[in-house]
Amino acid sequence: MFNVFSLQEAKAFGAEKWEVERAVGCCLERLYRACYFVNRTCTKHTQFNRFAEPEILRLTGEASSAGKGRAWFGLQEKKHLGKAEFIGRRLSDGDVLSHTTAALIHGLPVLSIPHKVQLINPSRSRSGERFTRRQRQLRPAEETVLWNSIPVTDPVRTVLDIATDISLEQAVAAFDALLRSEPVKAQGRKHAAREIIAANAKFSASMRVVKLMEYSTGLAESFGESVCMVVIRNLGVKGLVQQADIVDENGEFVARVDGLIPDKRIIIEFDGSVKYRDTAAGGINERGDQFMLEKQREHRLHVLGYTVVRIMWSDLQNPLQLKARLAAVGALG
Repeated sequence: MFNVFSLQEAKAFGAEKWEVERAVGCCLERLYRACYFVNRTCTKHTQFNRFAEPEILRLTGEASSAGKGRAWFGLQEKKHLGKAEFIGRRLSDGDVLSHTTAALIHGLPVLSIPHKVQLINPSRSRSGERFTRRQRQLRPAEETVLWNSIPVTDPVRTVLDIATDISLEQAVAAFDALLRSEPVKAQGRKHAAREIIAANAKFSASMRVVKLMEYSTGLAESFGESVCMVVIRNLGVKGLVQQADIVDENGEFVARVDGLIPDKRIIIEFDGSVKYRDTAAGGINERGDQFMLEKQREHRLHVLGYTVVRIMWSDLQNPLQLKARLAAVGALG
């Protein structure tokens, strides 16, 4: 599955080890010892075509021609899921797929794809060439689900693990996406998170987990916007209202903004450049004039007395410079 197969599976269909190894670099990629990925179908090694899925072959073709874009990232996701299933069939007692691996399984957004499959185990932490295992307290009945018959942390437990062991920003982005995906279940998922926290000493003592519960609202509309809201709060922005509606002096709707500091009349907008492209180039505006519409919208906001601070991905990579910008307009404190 996911174009990934083991040497044992290849042998079951009549292939010899030397045939598999000869195909590496042609139509196969070796992911681990005795674990292979089908990059393309091949007339010289047709015995491996049976392991190829059309969708993944399409991603492989698009990724090779388009560079490190959406198709390339999608291909890395599929490869990691293939690794996860390969490792998952060989788990030790108590092992559970977790962290970023679990996030990918649940369809939650991630910043990057780890090379190794990520696991937790309540009694051991030994890692290996193929996986990273963390020793973590776990209630299997309450905090795990099955994926292809393999145990994996459930979505709520997953975001808590990401918060404590990887980063608050990535955890909030994942939790926002989870809450946003099914609004009717949002309160139930927040309640489930509080129950897991109460039962887990590590989570209960974590300041990151406290902030995760405070910052995750499900209101941010993208991974980048979630990260942006975390970063500016950590830099000292107070009283932030997400997805706020702005009206004019007559009560007429003007705009919905990513973030608003009401008492300072400061608007925070996360600037994803994709919205300025027309649909042919992967953007959201059929006429291709979104940039001009944004300029007109921002002008109206300035006329109403608002200061607009636009933040891009590059700004989030330079928090000291961003903090200086926010301080200059009086957004901090």
